[in-house]
Amino acid sequence: MNDPAFRKMNRLLTAKNQIILYGPPGTGKTHAAQRYIAAHKPGDSAFVTFHPSFAYEDFIEGLRPQTDDEGRICYGIEDGIFKSFCMKAFNALMETAGLERRWEEGHDVPALSEAEKAQALNARDRVLFYLVIDEINRGDIPRIFGELITLLEKDKRLCTDHELVTTLPYSKTRFGIPPNLFIIGTMNTADRSIALLDIALRRRFGFIEMMPDYGVLEEHLGHDDPSVQEIHDLAIAALRQVNARVAEQYDRDHQIGHSYLMKLGGSNSRDEAVETLQYIWYYEVLPLMQEYFYDAPQKLKDCVGSGFVILGEKGRSFTLAEERDGEEFIQMIQMLVGAAIPQDEYEA
Repeated sequence: MNDPAFRKMNRLLTAKNQIILYGPPGTGKTHAAQRYIAAHKPGDSAFVTFHPSFAYEDFIEGLRPQTDDEGRICYGIEDGIFKSFCMKAFNALMETAGLERRWEEGHDVPALSEAEKAQALNARDRVLFYLVIDEINRGDIPRIFGELITLLEKDKRLCTDHELVTTLPYSKTRFGIPPNLFIIGTMNTADRSIALLDIALRRRFGFIEMMPDYGVLEEHLGHDDPSVQEIHDLAIAALRQVNARVAEQYDRDHQIGHSYLMKLGGSNSRDEAVETLQYIWYYEVLPLMQEYFYDAPQKLKDCVGSGFVILGEKGRSFTLAEERDGEEFIQMIQMLVGAAIPQDEYEA
């Protein structure tokens, strides 16, 4: 909890009740969310991943096909992930506060007196609920949250002075968001810039940038064997070099996160470290770089070096160089690290 990133998460969650951790792929956003929640010993936590086909009906409530006792298909209203978690958080808060009120499925959220609200708020910090929304930017936010986006605001939560309760369109029941429910979203900026997020969402969430952290790698990849440490240091230097070139040739949001190299920490010998780095490089780093620069062969070569990319005629196409093994591969990485960062400017 002395980690500066954790303190920042704590401040923003206290201020807004929901945050988004954003940055390039592999910067430990989901891991940070899980570590934060574990450190706070929550009453409960849940995890959901947004995707393009995720909808309001999945998140809040909607009609779902069901079968009766005779096998006939009918449609019934089914609670979504968020609504179910809100009900669970509310009931846990009531129990912790010593109140008899409960939010039952298919019913309105109970209306509390002013005294009950104050009692519930006093118990909030003893029963915290956390919902992690991974890849939050891959979903259609206005469609998923619908009219409930306003209810996310801290001062619109249940039991607060400006409490808002709305009637849901399917069940026609009254719904509100309990004050002990916190949301941590993660966002990969290589998929979508933070500038393109829905403005309503940006106003209601606190944002924390997470970039490649070489200090984490230097701490995690320390090794007693100098021959293993040599490979670890080379891997970190290569990541620094590639990220510097990506930031120059593309942008800082498409850098490669430090978590890609974390598995090197399990190496017990130099050969094992070389083999692991070779796997990471050829099957994780290079495919990602190909995706970034699929229409810019020259930039791809400038970022990863001529030892890994061969340009076609007039630089309009490329092929990947034959995969190298062992010490030959290490020589290619050393060439990459030792080469100067390209200064030529290319058309976007």
